[in-house]
Amino acid sequence: MKAVCFSGALAALIGVAVAASCQRPPPPIEGPPVTWGQQPSSAAATGATADVPGSAGPAVLPAGHPDISKLQPAVAVDVGHIQRADGGQTVAEIYAGKAALAGKTVTLRGRVVKVNSRIMGRNWLHLRDGTGSEGRNDLTVTTQAMARAGDTVLVRGTLVADRDFGSGFRYEVLVEGATVEVE
Repeated sequence: MKAVCFSGALAALIGVAVAASCQRPPPPIEGPPVTWGQQPSSAAATGATADVPGSAGPAVLPAGHPDISKLQPAVAVDVGHIQRADGGQTVAEIYAGKAALAGKTVTLRGRVVKVNSRIMGRNWLHLRDGTGSEGRNDLTVTTQAMARAGDTVLVRGTLVADRDFGSGFRYEVLVEGATVEVE
């Protein structure tokens, strides 16, 4: 009698157990191990590396990886103290008043310290204005507009409290659908 092997997903769907003889080990990894700071010969020939902050050397990019040399590098942004927007709130006030402000339009002025563009159909700007304590001094804004790290911006949008997108992306406060005016 020949055993019939099902994939784990199919077995779960039809309610049968996968026999130990049907389970295959993962394929072996070919080639010598590569550690941080080393380049396999194929990467050395193409120069396909990227600097990784905090690592012992450059990371090796897989063959065919898009050119990342022209991406905007991380920049240190001096926040200092940003003047409050007329009739607006500070980052610290938004965190402190999140329950009362949730669902309402908020206005704030801040300096862009980080930009993640075109994720889930929107741009994600991280703003700071020099207020707030560590962990509560950075406010994330979603928008169709664009700004660059270092820009001072005036933002108006709807405050959302305790937004969880899953996969570890949870925001205590988030300003969504914002208009952004670069000053």
